[in-house]
Amino acid sequence: TLIARQVPGAHVAPLEDQILSAEKRAIEQSLEAAKDNRSKAARLLGISRQTLYKKLREHALLAAD
Repeated sequence: TLIARQVPGAHVAPLEDQILSAEKRAIEQSLEAAKDNRSKAARLLGISRQTLYKKLREHALLAAD
């Protein structure tokens, strides 16, 4: 969940929230492009499959088996 900081005249989410949001979108897009093949999605992102699984858990994108 993004939490906007109170800055007069600005509606900008904190950088950390923006980075997490961008990371989640990139993971979702890579999974879509790879037709949910996680090994291929990890290669598309330039990360290991283990790192992808870690990030899937962090972003609550890992479906329960």
